[in-house]
Amino acid sequence: MNVAEPLQAAIEEFAKFPGVGKKTALRLALHLLNRDERAVERFAETMIGLKAKLRRCVECHNVSVEERCAICASPKRDRSAVCVVEDVADVLAVERSNEFHGLYHVLGGVLSPLGGVGYDDIRADELIARVEASDEIREVILALDADAEGETTALYLA
Repeated sequence: MNVAEPLQAAIEEFAKFPGVGKKTALRLALHLLNRDERAVERFAETMIGLKAKLRRCVECHNVSVEERCAICASPKRDRSAVCVVEDVADVLAVERSNEFHGLYHVLGGVLSPLGGVGYDDIRADELIARVEASDEIREVILALDADAEGETTALYLA
């Protein structure tokens, strides 16, 4: 298929997203192409702002605009419980349940010897230091996937 270079480049970038294949990438690129100039500019500005304005919370490594995320900064959260999750998407999933009112710790991955992810590649040291330095933390909940990598990580942290 003979596709103009800018369109092909957009397709290739969209195809890098998780769960997006070539057909979906093509639909997304064509959708942007068919939008008015200002809508595409807003989209581009939003994506640039995503990287420029967000940072990792110094306490839990969730995403935040401020130094500490809204969860860690909230005086209403239960500081005796920390839920350990793989990534930010897991924080959002647990928060949607509206059942957990403690704090989080985002590891940024799980141990995967076959994938080349080792102990130094996740935020386990920060978790251990955080728990050891706190007088408040009484419970650490390991909310990791029930797959080989999640189980290995949970066993290692335990």
